[in-house]
Amino acid sequence: RLSVGCRQKRREAQVKRSFLKRGLLLSAAGATLLSVPAHAANLDITSATTSAVKTSTANSGAGDITIESNGSITITQAGPAVTLDSSNNVSLFGTLSNKNTTGAQGILIDTGTNTTPATITGSLLVLPGGSTTTIDLSGSGTGRTAIKLDGNGTFTGNIALTSAVINIQGDSSQGILLDSGTTLNGNLTIGANITMLPTTANETGAATGISLVNLAGTVTGNVSVAAGS
Repeated sequence: RLSVGCRQKRREAQVKRSFLKRGLLLSAAGATLLSVPAHAANLDITSATTSAVKTSTANSGAGDITIESNGSITITQAGPAVTLDSSNNVSLFGTLSNKNTTGAQGILIDTGTNTTPATITGSLLVLPGGSTTTIDLSGSGTGRTAIKLDGNGTFTGNIALTSAVINIQGDSSQGILLDSGTTLNGNLTIGANITMLPTTANETGAATGISLVNLAGTVTGNVSVAAGS
């Protein structure tokens, strides 16, 4: 037979074990939450899609965007197929198509506005995948840009266009544009095969307003162009 004091001590020991068990369970749950990968919002495109995407809202949150060799984005609208507007990376191994549209863009790096300039960090890589990488802005329309850096802020990172095929048609179009007031704090490497065509096939001269590379802003790194680009 247990005395009152012994029963009291037993109850205290049981309560203590219960609290310790709960503490261990909570700790395990916390460890599970903390172990969620930081790249959970990354977006990996592996099939044909018809919606423009942004790094700031890549996958229910800011994340990297990768268009794989078997992936593509096809739109017909003024503006970009892909926007890099947060401190993330964009990698293109597949295809972007924005044809028959005035003001069409392939990829936009957005560094904010005059009133709210932003400094974003990341990289833009257009690399050969399983098939030839393509940014296609052909067809009817004018004022198109394959790669555009815009805004009044700074993009810190490197831009590399390697072994890609970029097709642009239309007067007042540009292959690569670094807008006035925008800073690229990194290197620009151009190794792509860029084809520029005017609206009318027989047009020649400056009247077409076509520019292969227009660096109106500031570049603090190196600009290199591969032979044959």
